[in-house]
Amino acid sequence: MHPLKLPRSVGRWAPLTAAILGSAAVAGPAGAQAPVGGAPAPAVAINYNTADITAGDLSPATVTVKRGPATIATGTFDGDPAVAEFGVNSFHLALAGTPTGCWDAFVPQILPGDVITVAGEDPVTVPDITAEPPVRVGDNVVVHGTVSGVDTSLLDVEIAPAGAGKFAGGVGSSGGQFLSSLVPRGFAASFAMDAGSATNWTATFSGMDAGSLALAAGGTASIVWDPAALAAVDPPVVMTVGYEAGATPGPVPGCGTPYAPNEAKSVSRSLINSTSASLTVTGVSQPGASATTVTLIDSSGRTVAAPASGAGTWTATIPAAALAGLADGAIQIASTYSIGAGKTVNGLLSKDATAPAAPTASVASGTYTSAQSVALKAGDGTIRYTTDGSDPSASSQAYSKAIDVSSTTTIKAVAIDAAGNTSSVASFDYTIAKPAPAPAPAPAPAPVALPKLKLDALTVSGRTSLRTARKRGIHAVVFAPETAKVVKVRLLRNGHVIARTVRKVSSDGVMTIVLPSTKKARRALRRGTYTIQVTAGQDTTHYGVTAKRTIRVR
Repeated sequence: MHPLKLPRSVGRWAPLTAAILGSAAVAGPAGAQAPVGGAPAPAVAINYNTADITAGDLSPATVTVKRGPATIATGTFDGDPAVAEFGVNSFHLALAGTPTGCWDAFVPQILPGDVITVAGEDPVTVPDITAEPPVRVGDNVVVHGTVSGVDTSLLDVEIAPAGAGKFAGGVGSSGGQFLSSLVPRGFAASFAMDAGSATNWTATFSGMDAGSLALAAGGTASIVWDPAALAAVDPPVVMTVGYEAGATPGPVPGCGTPYAPNEAKSVSRSLINSTSASLTVTGVSQPGASATTVTLIDSSGRTVAAPASGAGTWTATIPAAALAGLADGAIQIASTYSIGAGKTVNGLLSKDATAPAAPTASVASGTYTSAQSVALKAGDGTIRYTTDGSDPSASSQAYSKAIDVSSTTTIKAVAIDAAGNTSSVASFDYTIAKPAPAPAPAPAPAPVALPKLKLDALTVSGRTSLRTARKRGIHAVVFAPETAKVVKVRLLRNGHVIARTVRKVSSDGVMTIVLPSTKKARRALRRGTYTIQVTAGQDTTHYGVTAKRTIRVR
């Protein structure tokens, strides 16, 4: 903007700014600020998301809103000539006790792209701008919003205190009635597009004391577009368009015409999953408009459209086959009418059609000679199962504890997640074949006394490092006696056997044995004292004398 000019929204006197912000803090021009150089120019402030129009130093007769070639609404101005303020559905005038004009048949839902014509003035196209309520972040107050197709240098982000509050100590414009990002007084402000985004913006207000921070964080935020903000000279009539964060559209006090939007209002279910049938969308339209099309828009931009029918209230049905092509995530609902496009609605619908993985079992399918206890596990959702061979469903038995399988049985199981998606069926087959009774044993032959064998020698290193033991194990060199056929070797720690093996004696009787024999068991070794016990035998039932050696692992 021109370096010596205030922004339009504050260059006029304060009541008009309050109208933009929906604030009733000021009811008249007392203490107002005029722009440098003389009396304020006539101005019209439009708050499009509340269909609120206020004119100052100007007395128009009517306003018309068009969407494409269709006229969607008309309104008639009224106001107070004494303070030269007039409005249509003006919240500012209504709360100040000043008469305000109303929309003729209903309060319209004004959308970006609509063209508003105040009688006698040039039409203005509503910009695509939005704002969110302010939030405190540390010692700053931050406002987020969106903008599309607008020169951001023509935008001003403003915060007004709630109720009749005012900023003190020289903070804010028009006697502390609001903060302006374009003209920061008593604080610092910045406006920038978010990194990596062409539509999302952030305004930051900083450098305020604790009281001002609290007022700003609890206030009302708006974004205001002034198409002539950079002009060196004010146009004959200043036209600004704003969007008030968190505002509820509808008639102001004194106006009885109802709010009549064109949008989706409800869906037959809020979540689309893998088992979904068709979806019904219900919505509303303004008088004289009928719905023609509903379009679902997924998070990746893919769309599904279906015809809509009805006026006043309408419905549309989207087939299940069409829903399958949408991506998981939030789904927007757009609608089109005989008068043009309606509002695109968020928050009514989402999709989660990703099925969980099938359950697993702790016991593999197979043949067993004794009863088995089978535990089922799923990474997501509730497990439902059957044991009669039928495929499970959402109404089947819910799994809660291990299943006892004492006879031949087939367990079938599925996992069902919170969205209702069902996994593939997992099937586990168990055959329980108990062995036949063993025949009576033959009389045992009289025991033959065999000489007890004794190792010729046993060589073991008395100490080793933990690193070496974990990498290579504990080595023992065994010299078996000539008549030995097998040797039994055990590794003990604190009296507990941690590894064992039985080896056939080699032809020369000399064997090197390493315990533990697996890498996993070696990694479990700890520092301490271990004992190796080696016993030679003529077979696995007749062993001789056990030799022992002690090893310290450091």
